[in-house]
Amino acid sequence: MRLESAGILIAPVDSAPWIDILEQDLPKRLPPSFGSLVRRYTFAPFEWGPLFFLGNANTKHERDFRASVLRDPVMWNTTLRAGFIQFAQPAGGNYDAICIDVRESQRNREFRIGRLDHESILIKRNRSTFAGRSHRRLSR
Repeated sequence: MRLESAGILIAPVDSAPWIDILEQDLPKRLPPSFGSLVRRYTFAPFEWGPLFFLGNANTKHERDFRASVLRDPVMWNTTLRAGFIQFAQPAGGNYDAICIDVRESQRNREFRIGRLDHESILIKRNRSTFAGRSHRRLSR
């Protein structure tokens, strides 16, 4: 696996019940590609290209996928209500949220990935303003 050969701490896991529990609170199931990754592997938080991925080890580490819900409930609840599931941040320490946009599926239950400006999330609380002004595609 490329991640392992790059020195990323990753290991296969037989099951990840914490993901099933977390998924019950999501507006939609995780896309198959990401769901497969977090159900089949545990990993420490890591930087890969332009992204810093939240870890998947079911720890209380502030940068663990499940623990991020508890670390910043305002960010988590606001993005979730608007139809976004955060799984990463930009590399280099920026606090913007890199999210799966579950508002509209593409093919095979996969979803677009977007970058949300954290300042807009904290300032704008209603869905129409939040979704309209803070969502930027990574490709831009």
